[in-house]
Amino acid sequence: MKRIIICICFLFTLAISNTFAQEIGEKVYKEIIIDGKKINKWLVVYGFADYDDKGNSIYYKTEDEEWWYDIDDKGNTIHSKSSDDFECWFEYDDKGKKIHEKYSDGTESWPEYDDKGNIIHYKWSDNYEEWLNYDDKGNEIHYKDSNGFEKWTDYDTKSNRIHVKKQDDKESKDYWYFYVLENGKKKKSIVCIDF
Repeated sequence: MKRIIICICFLFTLAISNTFAQEIGEKVYKEIIIDGKKINKWLVVYGFADYDDKGNSIYYKTEDEEWWYDIDDKGNTIHSKSSDDFECWFEYDDKGKKIHEKYSDGTESWPEYDDKGNIIHYKWSDNYEEWLNYDDKGNEIHYKDSNGFEKWTDYDTKSNRIHVKKQDDKESKDYWYFYVLENGKKKKSIVCIDF
C-alpha cells in the first residue's frame, strides 16, 4: 500500500511539473505518438510560445533567440522582431492573403497560392525558393527549400501542430509540441526535443 501511495504521489508531481515546465533545457516526461503508438518519453524543453486571446502567436523563445509578433485586427502577423534586432514586415491584399514579405537584411519574398488559398511557393529576391504542401484541412504537412532543408509536420484532430521532423544534409531532429489551453484556445505552447 505504501508503494502505491508513493507511486501516485510521484506521478502527480510529475504531471504537475510537466504541465507547467517552461524552463528551456528542463527535462520533462511526456506522452508522444510515434508511428501511431503512444509512448512516454523523456524530452528536453527547447522553447515556448505565448498566444493572444484569439490564438495568434505573439511571442516565441528558444535558448538562442526570442521573437515578438505584431498582429492586426484581422489576425494577420504584420511585423516581427527578433532579440538580435532582425525584423520582418508582411503585406496583405484586401482579402487577407499575404502578398509580400520584406526583411531588415534587404531580402524580400513573394508567395504563390493554390486554388484553395494555401501558400505553395515562395520566390525570394536572392533566388532562394521554398515549396509547401498541405493536407485536406489546410495544414502545412511538408516544406522544402532550395538549400536542401525539409520539414514534415503532424497535427492533432484540432489542427494543432504536435510533431515536426526537420532534416537537412547534416542532421535530422524531432520537435514535439504541447499546449496549455484556456477556454479551448491556445495560451501557451511548449516545444521539446530528444536529449
